Amino acid sequence: MAAPGLRNCFLLSRPTRSACFHFRSVSLASNHHAGQKFRVSQGKAPDALSYGPLTDLPDWSFADGQSAPETKRRQLRLRRRLGVAARINKLLTEVDEAKEKSKGQS
Repeated sequence: MAAPGLRNCFLLSRPTRSACFHFRSVSLASNHHAGQKFRVSQGKAPDALSYGPLTDLPDWSFADGQSAPETKRRQLRLRRRLGVAARINKLLTEVDEAKEKSKGQS
């Protein structure tokens, strides 16, 4: 016999309360982090770790003032941002070329 409260569950591995999903408690509300609406209304990132000084600046530096080596995660974020910037630049160039073509045809 199943444990009390587990009869309407989908079991993942072993029958524990943390390993089941109660279908009666599915929520359709959006998931917001604490303060997310306020940060978005201020023009900031939805969560505090997407970008900004806590994410972009190194956590420490050497005593002589030399900066810390870049982490793999920071290098990855930089490459992603450069990729996005290159794509934006390419698309804006295409828009400008299309405007020039349309002016030439008029």
